[in-house]
Amino acid sequence: MEEKLNGNDYGKQATIDVLTTKDVDVYKVTTGHFEAENKFDKDSVLLAGSKVKISEWKMSTGSLRIVSSSRYQSSEENFYVIYCDENDTTWFKEL
Repeated sequence: MEEKLNGNDYGKQATIDVLTTKDVDVYKVTTGHFEAENKFDKDSVLLAGSKVKISEWKMSTGSLRIVSSSRYQSSEENFYVIYCDENDTTWFKEL
């Protein structure tokens, strides 16, 4: 059987330092054998004024940016994302 996707590979994509300007929902993703099999569960709310790292690109399964911080650390089976509209950059400011 094919191995599951590795959450650490996704987490490494979060390389842009940002400061959030709005509260946003964070979802914990449990990896499957391919992206369409990933499971999403709401984890928490990232408050305005938080410093995190996000990915430059959005995932192919929707308008999702990968997020990483001391609180949102990826593992082999999990990583964290923020849902945002395709061109929405109003919830963060690059540092």
